Amino acid sequence: MTAETKADRFAGFAGWKDARRNKLTGDWTSVYLTEAQGIDGEEKYMVVCEEHGTNISVATLRDALFIAGDATEFCDDCRELQRRSQ
Repeated sequence: MTAETKADRFAGFAGWKDARRNKLTGDWTSVYLTEAQGIDGEEKYMVVCEEHGTNISVATLRDALFIAGDATEFCDDCRELQRRSQ
């Protein structure tokens, strides 16, 4: 059995740009174009913790990819997991 790639996981998702593996949950933290997701957001990109459904809007793709590398930056549930693991 082969591991699911991010391209396989997000094929066909509207506005999907990229994803990073969440080190705490093993699931993905994804970056989407906010407008393509049908959301009237103030910022161009949305970062989503796929495990917990938490999201944050950011202005640039660079910032979105940086934040996607560490979901504890915006996901309270991930922060709690990190706190309990220490």
